[in-house]
Amino acid sequence: MKKILLLLLFVLLLFGAATCPNREIYFKNIFCKYVNGKLNVPLDDYKNTVDIVTDTFAIDVEFASKWATSIGHSLYASTILNKKPAILLITYKGYDGKYVDILMPIANKYNITVWVIDYYSNTWKKNN
Repeated sequence: MKKILLLLLFVLLLFGAATCPNREIYFKNIFCKYVNGKLNVPLDDYKNTVDIVTDTFAIDVEFASKWATSIGHSLYASTILNKKPAILLITYKGYDGKYVDILMPIANKYNITVWVIDYYSNTWKKNN
């Protein structure tokens, strides 16, 4: 009986992983169309890419728990491309508000534009 339950659990996990879209890529694609940008633009160092580039912004897309990483990526890419730094932060129904609260003073200090998108509702707002 345990073997059957374990097999069933394995199949369900495998099926769920195969059918669940990579949400970061999903949000990149949707937001890229919204801001009329280009996806995954390579930088001059040939090692890094920027998630979304517009005429104005170099935008890094990250989940809220990676707020610090997003600051570094956006500042680096904006410097290389001579664009304004920006971040699209993916949150979960407000559970990640603490990360937004930590990010925003730093983003304001370094003039980083921040959009926050909710993972479940696909709604976003500009935070600056």
